[in-house]
Formats: sequence, C-alpha cells, structure tokens
Amino acid sequence: MLYQLSIFPATHAQAVESRRRSYEEWGKRKRYPLEHYIDESNTMGGKEIAADGKWTTWYGL
Repeated sequence: MLYQLSIFPATHAQAVESRRRSYEEWGKRKRYPLEHYIDESNTMGGKEIAADGKWTTWYGL
C-alpha cells in the first residue's frame, strides 16, 4: 500500500542500476549501446536541465 512506501534519492550505484534496468525499454529506442545510455544519463546531472534537483533517480522501500 502506498502509505507504507518511502522513497529516497538513489546513490550513484543505484542510479546506474536503474538505468541498466530501463535500457531495454528506453535505451534501445534511441539505438544506443548500453554503456552510452548509462553515460549519457549520468552526465545529464551536470546540465542546466537538471538544476535544482530536477534530475533525480529515486528508489522506494
């Protein structure tokens, strides 16, 4: 149930794992190799589009 769900910002390792898991659906659409997809996602955090925490990967318990 949602009232029992807690979410937290992911660590770097958790964010990379999240991207590995989403690659099948999102990375292949762009026809990127897996490592390029992960690298592109990791570098987005340093860009203006991600300012003020707008590029955050979350995980839930």
